[in-house]
Amino acid sequence: MNIPVERRGAIIDSGATSHFCPDRSKFLNFVFIEPQDVHTADGSAVSTIGKGDVKIDLPNGKEHTSVTLWNALYAPKMAFTLISTRRITAGGLAVHFEDQICKIMSHGPKCIVIATILQVEGLYSVAA
Repeated sequence: MNIPVERRGAIIDSGATSHFCPDRSKFLNFVFIEPQDVHTADGSAVSTIGKGDVKIDLPNGKEHTSVTLWNALYAPKMAFTLISTRRITAGGLAVHFEDQICKIMSHGPKCIVIATILQVEGLYSVAA
């Protein structure tokens, strides 16, 4: 991929078991880990070599909401940051897919929408 890693966006991924980020500079804190291979949806594997928390801005109309992806894995050869819906919901937020839109909402009686991500070419993608 010819796009510099720091300019790559993120994908909302309902199949990912963890958050993954290829850009070391986006980690708020970072520790190296024993390398682990992770198998991707296309059957290939990438190696994770670190972990930490990653701050990312999610679009919500003309505004942005800053969220922290806790315990994201550093996978330098991954094409994009992957945001795991499983981990988002485990962190206390809700994810709703409808009409080619992914909404991330706070839990609770009011369920405030904090992010609205459009589907682009079959993927819910966040521009860098």
